[in-house]
Amino acid sequence: MLRPSRLVLPMLLGAAALCLLMASAPNGPGTAAPVAPRASATPSPTATSCAPPPRVPARTPEPFYVDPVTSPTDLYTQTVTVYLGRGRQIDIVSEAGTVITTGVFSAYIPAHVPIALLPGITHHLTVYGRVEYATGCFYTLQTSHDRYGGLLVIDQIPAARVYLPANPGNTLAR
Repeated sequence: MLRPSRLVLPMLLGAAALCLLMASAPNGPGTAAPVAPRASATPSPTATSCAPPPRVPARTPEPFYVDPVTSPTDLYTQTVTVYLGRGRQIDIVSEAGTVITTGVFSAYIPAHVPIALLPGITHHLTVYGRVEYATGCFYTLQTSHDRYGGLLVIDQIPAARVYLPANPGNTLAR
């Protein structure tokens, strides 16, 4: 196995040779262009096209937790409360679809996300939180558990129907 130092030198020499070859024959192979003499022997600073990439800030660990959900329920909607430090977007995915909420959220200002529930279905929630740890720099967290470790599962049970007699309290006995 070659060490990196043995690989760098041949690559640099090859690149320098290619640049000299291209500079000495701009009109095609076998022709040489005249080279103008240098005005001074001191190098002058020049702009390079290979600027070093900007430094990306380190990700900051942010709190991310979800309050427990109510299950079972006979309601067709439920509001999920999500706490996310430096949060910018909350996505909740379930059998009923995906709900996306954007805003500025934190561990002290939670996102209250209403979700729809399909009748007679068990909904398994996965919550995604997008964190902006520096201006324009994001990462995503996800969970399927509430803040106490319970699963984010909602059983939607349709409300029991109560059938009343057609004529309650009114008998037709004569």
